[in-house]
Amino acid sequence: MAAREKTCCFIGHRHVPEEDLPRLRAALEAAIRALAKEGVVSFCCGGGKGFESVAAEAVLRARARDGRIRLVLLLPCREPAVKPAWPERRRLERLKRRADRVSYVQENEDPACAQKQSRRLIDSSSVCVAYCYRSSGSAAETVHYALQEGLKMIYL
Repeated sequence: MAAREKTCCFIGHRHVPEEDLPRLRAALEAAIRALAKEGVVSFCCGGGKGFESVAAEAVLRARARDGRIRLVLLLPCREPAVKPAWPERRRLERLKRRADRVSYVQENEDPACAQKQSRRLIDSSSVCVAYCYRSSGSAAETVHYALQEGLKMIYL
């Protein structure tokens, strides 16, 4: 299996309603387990708040049970124009320490950085797990791009 065929990315909204979290965590863990059985063992996350961080934590839990599983963080830039709030920064630093690999789309932030990050996530994956409940916005645009590129889609 080529690297792309062994890779799954996660796309979703930054806001996850609190009442959706238990169901979403269970669905993520089931999807990751099923994909690992198919040979997909590299899971790429963008590191953002909301769905991306919930997905990254699910990958880390799955990795504790299956040593083949890897968490790859693809972050938009090394130096954001505005530093995130302290709780968000702490969460991201914790994820970076626990990830198997961390890479950056570019050094400094610019207006196109997030779109470049989303495209790179899709372009390096064969499967996309999506949590998208609105038909507009960056998550919906990225899901559309994933469909256009022929990725296998798993909707949560």
